[in-house]
Amino acid sequence: MEHSSSKPKNFDADPIGNLPRGVSPNGAKGADDNDLNEQIIADRLLAALSGGNLVHLEEARKSFVKREPTEQELADLAAQLERRSAPRDTGRSVVSDDQIRKEEEALSRAELELEHRRAEVQAAKRKAEAETKRRAAEEARRQLEEETQRRALEEEQRQAELEAMRQRARAAVHERAGRAEELNAEISALRKYEAEHLGHIADAEARIRIQEEACHRAEDAANERRERQQWLSAELETLRETEAAELKRIEEIEARILKQMESRHRAEVETKRQAAKENQLNAAVEALQREEAAQLQRVAEIQATVQAFEEARASAVAAVEEQSQKAQELNSEIKALEKIEQNQVRHVEEAKARLLRLEDTLRKGVAESKELDAQERKLNSEIEALRQAETEQRTQLARIEAELRSRQEAHQLAAANAEELKRTEQALDTEIEKLRTAEQEDRTSIAETEVRLREVEEATLKAKLEAEIRGEQAEQRLAELNAAVRQAETDAEQRRAEFERLRAAEREQLKLLELAEAELTIQQEAHQQAETKFAQLVDKEQSIAAQRETLAKSTDELEKRIKEAEGAIGLKKETQQELTEKERSLAGEVVSLPKSGESNKVEAAEARFRAEQEAHEVARSEAELRAQEQEQKLIELRAVGKRLEAESQARADEEESLNAQIETLQKTKAEQLKRVEEARALVAQAEESRADQEAVIARLVGREQSLKS
Repeated sequence: MEHSSSKPKNFDADPIGNLPRGVSPNGAKGADDNDLNEQIIADRLLAALSGGNLVHLEEARKSFVKREPTEQELADLAAQLERRSAPRDTGRSVVSDDQIRKEEEALSRAELELEHRRAEVQAAKRKAEAETKRRAAEEARRQLEEETQRRALEEEQRQAELEAMRQRARAAVHERAGRAEELNAEISALRKYEAEHLGHIADAEARIRIQEEACHRAEDAANERRERQQWLSAELETLRETEAAELKRIEEIEARILKQMESRHRAEVETKRQAAKENQLNAAVEALQREEAAQLQRVAEIQATVQAFEEARASAVAAVEEQSQKAQELNSEIKALEKIEQNQVRHVEEAKARLLRLEDTLRKGVAESKELDAQERKLNSEIEALRQAETEQRTQLARIEAELRSRQEAHQLAAANAEELKRTEQALDTEIEKLRTAEQEDRTSIAETEVRLREVEEATLKAKLEAEIRGEQAEQRLAELNAAVRQAETDAEQRRAEFERLRAAEREQLKLLELAEAELTIQQEAHQQAETKFAQLVDKEQSIAAQRETLAKSTDELEKRIKEAEGAIGLKKETQQELTEKERSLAGEVVSLPKSGESNKVEAAEARFRAEQEAHEVARSEAELRAQEQEQKLIELRAVGKRLEAESQARADEEESLNAQIETLQKTKAEQLKRVEEARALVAQAEESRADQEAVIARLVGREQSLKS
C-alpha cells in the first residue's frame, strides 16, 4: 500500500524536498521548486493517506507547517524591511502573484484529492462528520490564507505608497529633514504600540499554555481510561473463560442427564419385563399349586381305591369256596372290572402325561428363575452404577452450587464495575463539557488574537509573521484538542456499548443458569422416581425368590407323591393280576366243590360281588368327576393364556406410547440443544464484533500515539 500509484516518478522520501544548491528560494527557480515541492508533498499526503502510512503522513504534515523563525531570521527582519522599501519590479510582483495563485490552485487540488481519498476511507456517519469538520477547518484556513494574501497586497500597496513618498522626499530633501523627527516619533509610538501588542500576544500564549495543560490533563485522563479499558478487557476475558467453562459443564450435565434418562428407560423396560415374567411365574405357580392339589387328591383317591381293592381281595380269598355257583357271573363282572381298570389305567397315563407337562413347566420355571437371578445380578450392577452416578451427581451439584456462588460474586463485581463505569462516564461528560467550554473560549480568544494580529501586522512585518506562526500553532493545538475531544466522545460511546454488551451477556448467563437449575431439578425428581421403582423391584424380586423357594419345595413334594402313586398303581396291577388268577383258580375249585353247602357260599360271594361292584361304580364316578375337573382346569388355563396375551398386548401398547413419549422428549431435547447452539453462535458473533471493535480501538490508539510522537 505504501507504493501507491499516485506518487510521481521522481518521488523522494525526503519530506522537505531537494532544492538545487546555489539557487535562492526567493528567485524564479526557487518559486518553481517550491511549486514542485508543494506538488510532491501533496502527492505524499495522498499516498500516505491511501496507504495508511502514518509516518509519511506526519512528515508531509510537518512539511506544510511553517517552522518557527530563528533569532537570525528575526534579526534579518529589519534588513528585509529596508529591502522592501527599495523600488520593486512590477512584473516580478505579478509573477509572484501568479505563483501564489498556482500554489493556491495546487493546494486546492491537493486538498480536494485528499478530501476525496479520505471520504473513501472513512465510514458513513462519523466519517461524514469528521469530513465536515475538516472541510470547515480547511475553509477557515483557506480564508485565513486569502486574508493573509489580501493583507500582503495591501501591505505592498502601502509600501509602494511609502516608496512614492520616499521618492517625493528625495525630491524635497528639506521636507524629509523636517519630517524626520515626526517619523521618529511615529516609530517610537509604533514601538510602544508593538510592545503593548506583544504583551497581548504573551497573554494569548499564556492562555494557550493553559489550554495545553488542559489538553495534557485530558491526555492523562485518556490514558487512565485506556488502562480502565484494558482492565475491563481482562475482566471480559475472564467472564468469557468462565462462560466457556460453564457451557462445558452444562454440556456434561446434559450428557449425564441423557445417560440417566437412558438408564431410567432401560430400568423401566426391565421393570416391565420383570413384572410380565413375575405375572407369568405367578400364574404358573398357581397352576402348579392347583395341579399339585388335584394330584394329591387323585393320589388319595387311588390309595383309597387300592385299599378297597385289597379289602375286596381279602374278602374274596376268604369266600372263594362260597363263589362256586356264580363263577360265570363273576367272570363277566371281572371283565367289566377289567374294562374299568383299563379306563383307570388310561386316566393314569393321562395323569402321567400331565405330570410330564408339569415337569416341563417346572424346568422352564427353573430356567426362568436362573434368568431372573442373572437379571437380578444385572440389576444389582445397574443399581450400583446408579448409586455411583448419584454420588457423582451430588458432587456435581455441590460444584455447580459453588460455581453459582462464584457467578453471583462475579455478577456483583460486574455491577460494581458498571457503577464505576457510570461514574467514569459522568466524569468524562463533565470533562468533555469543560473541554468544549475551553474550546469556545479558545476560539473567542483566537478571534481576539486575530484582530490584534491584524493590528500588529499593520504596525510591523515582524509582528505579522510571528502572529501568523503563532496562529498556525494555535490552530494545530485546537485541532489536537478537537481530536482529543472526539476521541474522548468515541471512547465514552464504546464504553457505553461495552457496558450494554456486558449486561446482555449477564442476562444470557442468568438464563442459562436458570435452565441448568431446572434440568437439575428434573433430573433429581427422575432419580428419586428411579430409586422408588428400584425399591419396588427389589421387593418384587424378594417375593419372587420366596415364591420360587415355595414352588421348588412343592415340586419336590409333588414328585415324591407322584412316585408313591406310581408305586401304588404298580401294586394295584399286581394285585389285580393275582386276583384274576385266584378267581380262575376259584372257578376251578367251585366246579370241583361238592354240592353241599354251595348255596351258602354263593350267597356270600354274591354279597361280596355286590360290594365290589358298588366300589367300582364309586371309582368310575370319581374318575369321571376328575376328568371333568381336568377339563375345567384346561379351560381355566386357556382363559389365563388369553388374559396373559391381552396383558402383553396392553404392555406392548403402553411400550409404544412410552416410546412415543421418549421420541417427543428427544425432539424437545434436540430443540433445546439447537437453541443452545444458536445462543452460542450469538455469543461468538458478539465476541467477534467486540474483537473487531478492540482492534479498531487499538488501531486508533496507535494512530493517536504516532500523531502525538
